[in-house]
Amino acid sequence: MRTQSTLVVVLVAVITTTGFVPVGSAMGMHDAEPSTGETVQAVEEEPCVPHPPIHIEGNEDFLSPGSGVIAGAGTEQAPYIIAGWCIDGDDETWDDVDFGADQQSGIVIENTDAHVLIVSNTITNHDYHGVRLKGVENAELRNNTITNNGDDGVYLFESSDNNVVENNTITNNYDHGVFLSGSSDNVVRDNTITDNRYDGVDLKGSSDNNVVENNTITDNRLGVFLVGSSDNVVRDNTITDNDYDGVELFRSGDNVVRDNAITDNDRYGVDLFGSSDNVVEANVLQGNTVGITVTAFFGAALTGTIVHDNNIHDNDDFGLEVSAGVTVHAENNWWGAANGPSGGTTDACTSTTADGNGDAISGGDVCFDPWRTSPNPDAGAG
Repeated sequence: MRTQSTLVVVLVAVITTTGFVPVGSAMGMHDAEPSTGETVQAVEEEPCVPHPPIHIEGNEDFLSPGSGVIAGAGTEQAPYIIAGWCIDGDDETWDDVDFGADQQSGIVIENTDAHVLIVSNTITNHDYHGVRLKGVENAELRNNTITNNGDDGVYLFESSDNNVVENNTITNNYDHGVFLSGSSDNVVRDNTITDNRYDGVDLKGSSDNNVVENNTITDNRLGVFLVGSSDNVVRDNTITDNDYDGVELFRSGDNVVRDNAITDNDRYGVDLFGSSDNVVEANVLQGNTVGITVTAFFGAALTGTIVHDNNIHDNDDFGLEVSAGVTVHAENNWWGAANGPSGGTTDACTSTTADGNGDAISGGDVCFDPWRTSPNPDAGAG
């Protein structure tokens, strides 16, 4: 155990009734009990300090040795703070300590509703997840570096609701960057999510008001992947240079994909596979193999797909590719030419022929007339 002189290494400025008070701890040893009535003002960034993996089970564990908590009371006004740690699975300091299977992840929090801020940590080189939240509400992950973990960078599951993943760098994890499973009302915002082996952001069975916004998502397998997920929003992201699709929705309905820059992905910009009643609006879809594809799943009817006000241009094969028998409303898009899309398709609503010089439309029952004669200046991220 480190000596007392080395314990106080991370300073947190908090507002109390008497002014700014520094509170510090290390290695889970609490030099000062978290005080009540505090609001976090700033975290003073020092070089991060080694800390073993953290496992918190239930609200009471936030006050246990080893929790990594350096301040706070678990309330909205004064959240518990876990800050300034280097949690490195390759750190030989902990080789002789048996943390159990759960501790093969960097931070594990389970079954809590206390407010907690996980901020300015480096979480790396774990066999499983960087951060794993199970049945957790009211957690915020901000300004962390989460990299080189053997599974997901951040994993929220089993009704982990009302959490925020913001302004983190999440790279080079072996599975997904951020994975939400069976979770609602979460925000994934302002992160850099790159070079993860599978998907940048993955929602599986996660419905009701998850928001993925303002992220930079590049060089993953898929940028954003929704599976069996509804009533979510993907907006204002830069999604580029991913190995397959920028955004894929698989059997997912009632989602909105809006105001994203979805460019130079190796396959589809937006792939709606077996997915009905989604809105794809005001995006830039450029430099993909196909801008948007809408595909039936084993012949099941697809309805309610709306593709409006996008800038769809300079994609390699098609701007829009639709399965036979599928109806898509794709009016008011810019196809890259004032005289509209190409491909020779007949508009299913007006019988206009797609004989312009813009990106081609292929297959399906597509209503594309009228189209924009100039780009939508408001389309795309930012």
